[in-house]
Amino acid sequence: MRPELMPKRPVRIQEELREPGGAVTLAAPTAFCLDDNYFLLLRRHFQSTIRFVVQTPAGPSTCSWSVADLYPGQYDAMILYRKTGEIAATARGEVFAGASTPMNIEPLRTEVQGTVTVAGLRLDGGVQIKFIDDVIRWEWKASVDAHGNYRANLTSEPNDRVCATVERIQPMNHIRECSTFQAGIERFDIDLLPGLLRINVLPNRSMGADRQGSIKVNESPGHSWSRTFKLAEGIRGEYFGRGYKTYRVSVTAVEGQPLTEVVTIALTPENPAATVEFFGKSEP
Repeated sequence: MRPELMPKRPVRIQEELREPGGAVTLAAPTAFCLDDNYFLLLRRHFQSTIRFVVQTPAGPSTCSWSVADLYPGQYDAMILYRKTGEIAATARGEVFAGASTPMNIEPLRTEVQGTVTVAGLRLDGGVQIKFIDDVIRWEWKASVDAHGNYRANLTSEPNDRVCATVERIQPMNHIRECSTFQAGIERFDIDLLPGLLRINVLPNRSMGADRQGSIKVNESPGHSWSRTFKLAEGIRGEYFGRGYKTYRVSVTAVEGQPLTEVVTIALTPENPAATVEFFGKSEP
């Protein structure tokens, strides 16, 4: 949750119960509740959705909360750093009808360390990484230095798949690498395929302020990526390739007056990166 969306007062989102409900009792270390530097979230997981149930500053308080009249099912609780919105402690549990489920919110217990490389070579910086638990949808940002070394603190169950999403600072696409992690210090190095496209679509205001365009990258063989944007604003970013091959980059107007520009670029060991500019020129 972004810091600006955190309410300053407790918020309880009450769902209308159509069956007997349950309750949950939350407890966290008192260090999280001395002042208003932390924020508590309680969420219900229902089918493929996540619903907020309680949003409240964690302190000053006794660091214990009781919430009744809950739908039975899976829940998670998080304590977030109020300034950044990053997760500091977590818990998960199942609520049963007619019973109260205790959930102990515990600090993060895994530190993941690693290095991001490209074809075995260290990066020149310019990447960002976040980890996402595929089961519970918790997210953590990693700190990355200029040489691609990173560190992230997180928590997951031993069987949960956790995926690292690697992007450039101005991302066009991202790369996902997944694993499972245990408590303690874990090593997880990420080696990316070579190839980088720096794409710059200059603003084109001749078709109006709201005209939509689409940029598409076709790789050979058989993989493509696309994104829509406003032609009047243009778009700029960096695209992770999937090895040395030929890439076809095109810009097309979504509807109305035809507009298509196409550039074909071959990335090789001698030219592993290229700049592609539309309404202008392209150069390796």
